Amino acid sequence: MAYIRWFQVRGLPVRDANGRILRWCSLLTDIDDRNEPRRNSQGEKQLLEMIASGRSLPDVLKALCRFVEETANADCHCGVYPIDWRGPTFTSAVAPSPSRQLHRSDRGLRVSCDVAPCGIAAYEKRQVIVEDIQSDPRWASSWYQKHVLAYGLRSVWSTPICSLQGSVLGTFCIYQGEPASPTEHQLGLIAQVTHVASIAIERAQGEAALKRSEAFLAEGQRLSLTGTFSWGIATDEIKWSEQLYRIFEFEPHLTVTLELIRTRVHPEDLMLLNEMIERVRSAARDFQYEYRLLMPDSSVKYMHLIANGIPRP
Repeated sequence: MAYIRWFQVRGLPVRDANGRILRWCSLLTDIDDRNEPRRNSQGEKQLLEMIASGRSLPDVLKALCRFVEETANADCHCGVYPIDWRGPTFTSAVAPSPSRQLHRSDRGLRVSCDVAPCGIAAYEKRQVIVEDIQSDPRWASSWYQKHVLAYGLRSVWSTPICSLQGSVLGTFCIYQGEPASPTEHQLGLIAQVTHVASIAIERAQGEAALKRSEAFLAEGQRLSLTGTFSWGIATDEIKWSEQLYRIFEFEPHLTVTLELIRTRVHPEDLMLLNEMIERVRSAARDFQYEYRLLMPDSSVKYMHLIANGIPRP
C-alpha cells in the first residue's frame, strides 16, 4: 500500500563572485510526525460528518477502515465486526481491503474466547495483540491460524468497540503480513477509530430500535382502531399517524389541514368542533371531545378525542 510521507525542504544558493548560482545546498526535514495530529483530526471530522449526515453504517465503517489503512504507517488490512449478543455471533464484517473474503468468513461466527482474538477481545473487554500468529502457541494448529496464514498474514490486533455504558458493540481488527506489535501512534489511532465506530454503531442501533418501536405502535393503532396526531397551534401544522388516515379515509399523500378535517366532521357537530378549536387556541390545556364523522358512503363513525396541551416555552 502506498504511503505519503511529508518533508520540509529548505534550499540556499551558492553563488560565484558575479552572483551566478553555482549550486544549491538543501536541507530536508522529516515533518511527518507533525502532520499526524492534523491528518487524524481531519479524518475523524470526515467520519463524524458521515455519521451526522445519515450515511449507512457499512459506508461509515468502510471509510473508517480505509482511514486506518492509509494512516497507520503500515501495510495492513482492517475489519469491523459488529456483535449480536443474542447469539452471540459476529453479525457481519465490514472491510474495504482486497482481502474481503478473510473478513466475510467470520460472519455468523460464534463469539467465544477459543475462536479468535476478536472473541477474546469481546468477552474480556480488552485489546488482544497477536504479534505472530504462526509462532504463538495459543493458536497452534487452530483453524483460525490456518485461515489467517492462508491469506499471507501474520499479526492480528483486535480491539473491543465499547458503548458509553461499557457494553461491547463489536471489535476492530488490524491484520499485517509481517509479525508486528503496534506503535504508540498506531495505538492512539486505534483508540480514536474505535470511539468513532462506537458512535456509528450506537446511532445505527438506536435508529433501528426507533423504527421497530414505530412499527409496533403503528400495528397497535391499527388493531385498536386508534390514531395519534400533533397540532401546532401557532402554525396550524398537523401531523397524523397512518391509522388516522385510514379512519378518516383520506389518501396518505394528502396534507392534513383543519379545513380538510371539517369535510369529514358530521354537519351537526361542526359548531362543536369550531368552539373546541377556539378554546384550544386561547389556552393550551388538556381536553376531551366526542364527535361524529360523516363518510363519503354516508356511514357515520363515532370518535373520542383525548389531547394533552403543551405550553409554549
